[in-house]
Amino acid sequence: MGNIVEVVVVDDYMKDRISRGGVVDVFPSLTARDFFDLHDDRCEALASFMKLRNSFVDEILIRDFCRQRKVRDGDKSMVPDVITHDGPLQEFYEIKPGSASGRVAGGQKIRNFDELRSGMQTAYQPGAAYNPNVRKVFWTGVWAGVPARVSLRFRRDSEALVLYEFCVEVTAETVTQAALFIILRAAIVATLLTKHPVLIPAVARLSMLLARSPLLQSVGNNGVNDVTDTRYVQRLLNDWRGRRELPLLLVDGIAGSNTAAAIKLFQQAETGGSDGRIDAGGAANAALERLHVDSLPPGVSGELLDADNRAQLDEISLAAVLSAPSHADEPGVDPISLDPLEVLSTSLDEYLFALHDLPFDLV
Repeated sequence: MGNIVEVVVVDDYMKDRISRGGVVDVFPSLTARDFFDLHDDRCEALASFMKLRNSFVDEILIRDFCRQRKVRDGDKSMVPDVITHDGPLQEFYEIKPGSASGRVAGGQKIRNFDELRSGMQTAYQPGAAYNPNVRKVFWTGVWAGVPARVSLRFRRDSEALVLYEFCVEVTAETVTQAALFIILRAAIVATLLTKHPVLIPAVARLSMLLARSPLLQSVGNNGVNDVTDTRYVQRLLNDWRGRRELPLLLVDGIAGSNTAAAIKLFQQAETGGSDGRIDAGGAANAALERLHVDSLPPGVSGELLDADNRAQLDEISLAAVLSAPSHADEPGVDPISLDPLEVLSTSLDEYLFALHDLPFDLV
């Protein structure tokens, strides 16, 4: 998810540079003025860019220093997310989540790169020209029967440090922190389903088959009716009912006559059953979860990554960012290539289990 956010911020940065009369020319162009940390071998790319724009530096020394620092620190703490070298404008930025740990990690990376650029006697300075205060709608839809909207917000917190956060808005009288967390996770899953270049619908459907259902026991007529299982089924039923403008169930964990009637209506409409019970591993359970996940992707906002809204990030570059988000931490180790199907299946697992396990209320 962080890679998607970085793409959005980098795209906004390019638009801002162009609006200020700058010429965006992205590395590995032989005339590059802008470097974005979107490469598999980040240290190699950083060293090559700095050599391209500063002929006097030692490219091998920069590369090796970067790799040694990663081994020492145990993280990717050397390469900034953005570097610009466009005439007198020579600056860099780091993009981090707006949490306490995000600020600390961002500050450390800024100091590390400042140490490197100072040692190489280059003129790069912590960035101050780019000063965003942006809010972009991320996902809009009906979740568990309640209209909701997720926005991405980012701003420059201090020199060189851009922080981002997500804002969840719901039209409900009572919303717990756990509910906001689950809605955000739903938006993330929706983005992965929608924006990943290799996650075509058939693959997305397969990942749903591979994802584990958190429902443990039967719910409804003559069911075990565990409270947690029942609340989970009630939430999924409300999601289905809300999109059809049907009255919502009280999510109370009690499998009474209203819940049994709602299960029977769902079965008749979607699976052909009529016993009023959702069995773990059964057809109605699978249909409830599949229809819920299928309802998420249409809510993803096109303004984030669609081609008509991007500045200069082409489809090949975007695909590379989204399909290979992990980098090697040690020299001589190949970049870690993430299996898109595994990523999506894991994300679906985590989302459905959180929806099942976390206690929350939407009234």
